[in-house]
Amino acid sequence: LMSTVDNINDTILFDIDYQNTNFESLHRLPTEVIEIIIYLLCLCIGGPLNLICFNRSFRLYKNRKQRNQILFLRLHLNIADLLTIFIYTPSQIIWMTTFQWYGGDVLCRICKFFYTFNFYLNSFVIAVIAVDRAQGAYRINDVKASKLAFRWVKYMLALSYMAAVIFSTPQIFIFRLYQPNETIEFRQCTPIWTIHAYKYDIQMRLAKTIQEKQLLTMKFYQVHRLEKMYNITHLLVVFWIPATVIAFSYLFVIFNRFPYITYIISHISQNKRYGSLNANEQIAVTNVTSSSTDAHTISSEDNPTAVALKSAVGPLTLQTLSKASKIAKRQAAMTLIAYLTLWSPYNMLAMMNTLTNGEIIADTLNFLNALIVVNPVVNPLIYGLF
Repeated sequence: LMSTVDNINDTILFDIDYQNTNFESLHRLPTEVIEIIIYLLCLCIGGPLNLICFNRSFRLYKNRKQRNQILFLRLHLNIADLLTIFIYTPSQIIWMTTFQWYGGDVLCRICKFFYTFNFYLNSFVIAVIAVDRAQGAYRINDVKASKLAFRWVKYMLALSYMAAVIFSTPQIFIFRLYQPNETIEFRQCTPIWTIHAYKYDIQMRLAKTIQEKQLLTMKFYQVHRLEKMYNITHLLVVFWIPATVIAFSYLFVIFNRFPYITYIISHISQNKRYGSLNANEQIAVTNVTSSSTDAHTISSEDNPTAVALKSAVGPLTLQTLSKASKIAKRQAAMTLIAYLTLWSPYNMLAMMNTLTNGEIIADTLNFLNALIVVNPVVNPLIYGLF
């Protein structure tokens, strides 16, 4: 995701006359001003919000009785959001304010690694949450599900961190500090293919023979193809594959609820219409709340204080089931809509830009990229910490 943005931003190498440009007097476009304002708002609002959420979640998680996989996932989503808010956002504000990179080569590579790592981790954790809820919906009446769920979540999160590190590592080798003109104090943290393309472009203009120009043109397009392959792979892994997993998981959750709830309602009606169940009959009641898909199934055998519904089960039970189902479906819809709303516009245009050889306006992509940083502000609200 960030690689595509940086590649587009670094076309500035081709567009600037380094001998005659006063970099301090460069004028910002209206979209750039809006982008800076969005970053500032996300930093000022999202920073405290995520810190408060992380503190509350961590305090709850230290209590063994409150510990569950949903809370565990929220903590790690908070970590990804905090990295985005406090690493990516400030550096973008500084870069867009100064138009240059002042952090040196080492910090350039480290920052580009964490930029990509943040967004990989964010997408992967949300995908794990979706898979966990789908798994909970599949085993909604399995007593052992809650014990296995936590273990599977730990495995999936460990895999998410490993994948985020692996897919982000190329950034360390791809990006480097580059000064196009040694006599001009202008440096950028730039991908290697932008540097090579820039050099080939200059050499093509100075080429004296047709053969030399053809050879340089072939190298130029070879670099361009490598860049396109990397960007397509990057966009697929950071957004399109996780988004597909999330979409299928939530569709499974939504459609899997109806048979189970219908079974409970019909089972109640068969015993006695708005009456009580037989004395020897027990129904395991699943906690179908907004985080119900973690499948915390309760029965009198596992929890003596749980209600086995031996007594009155009437309209209130049906109303509670219906309300819980609506809450769960609403939360699933909000999660999916928020993720797709904030991530899809940029990723769709970025993919189109990659496939159409950069015909999409770069300013539009940069502006839409800022919307993705809004997601860490929205996440604490979506997952019910407030």
